[in-house]
Order: sequence, then C-alpha cells, then structure tokens
Amino acid sequence: MGGIRIRYATVLAAVPFLIWGCKDPDVTGLPPEAARVPDEQVSTLVRALYTGLKAPAREVIRTRQAWAAFWDRLHADQHPRPPLPPVDFDESIVIAVAMGQQPSGGYAIDVEGVYRTASRLHVVVRETSPGRSCVTPAVVLTPVVVILTQRTEDEVTFVERKTVHECE
Repeated sequence: MGGIRIRYATVLAAVPFLIWGCKDPDVTGLPPEAARVPDEQVSTLVRALYTGLKAPAREVIRTRQAWAAFWDRLHADQHPRPPLPPVDFDESIVIAVAMGQQPSGGYAIDVEGVYRTASRLHVVVRETSPGRSCVTPAVVLTPVVVILTQRTEDEVTFVERKTVHECE
C-alpha cells in the first residue's frame, strides 16, 4: 500500500517536467448561455500519466458498477490495484477523459472547466502535445484525468481543445 502512494506521488511530482499547459480564457464552442460550474463543485479524483487506458476515451460514469469497471481498466497495468475511491452516485457523477497511448513525454490532458446550460453539461477538455522542436523523455504515456461533479441526468458533451507546445 505504501508503495502505491509513493508511485502516485512520483507521477504527480513529474507532471510539471513532462507537460506544458496552455490555457486560454475564451469559451469558444460553448453556447452563450453556458455558465461555469463553480470550482468547489468539481474535484479531481485522478490525474495520471501512466494508466491502463491505451485508447482515447470520454466517459460519463453514473453508477457504482460502471465506476468499478472503469477503475479496473484504469489500473489494468498496476498490481495490486489501489482501492476504489467511494463515490455517492445519488449526489455525484464521474467524468473521465483519456488521451490514449502517446509515444513520449510532453503529452497532457486536462479538464479546463465544466459548464452548465438548461439541459446539458459541457466539459472543456484540453489535449496538449509537444511540437517538433521539443526534446521529450523517451517514455510511453497514457494521460488521464478523472473528475467528480454534481449529479445530473442531462446529456454531457465534450468541447475539445488541442494545443501544440513549441519549444525553443
């Protein structure tokens, strides 16, 4: 168990050295009436660079069974698997975004914000990749972010943003 905590701490400590974030304040792609969900209503459950999710994914998880199945896939390459974090699905939903397998360091995925309209939840996702001039670590990454927010039965859409970080 202690080894798992150290592994996650190591991954989290390495994040600033492996990724670059470029966030812009515009909300293009969102309806004009979309209102940002306050940050205190959105929490990050997982932010990892090395996972069992080899394919890109955008998932909305509304049940404990779906959460357990996702957790198993997320940690498919890790033994023993960390315990499943408890989620009250009467009050919350889980949203997962995965970039899929990437050939080197310098790749990242993030949820920049969650926005609500009368009938929909919009999740703004930013994928960042290194430019041609970047020197990146020779590691295979599978970046993932998993967030928790207030339960809704509304449709969830993903607003995609892509950034290429050019190094000098």
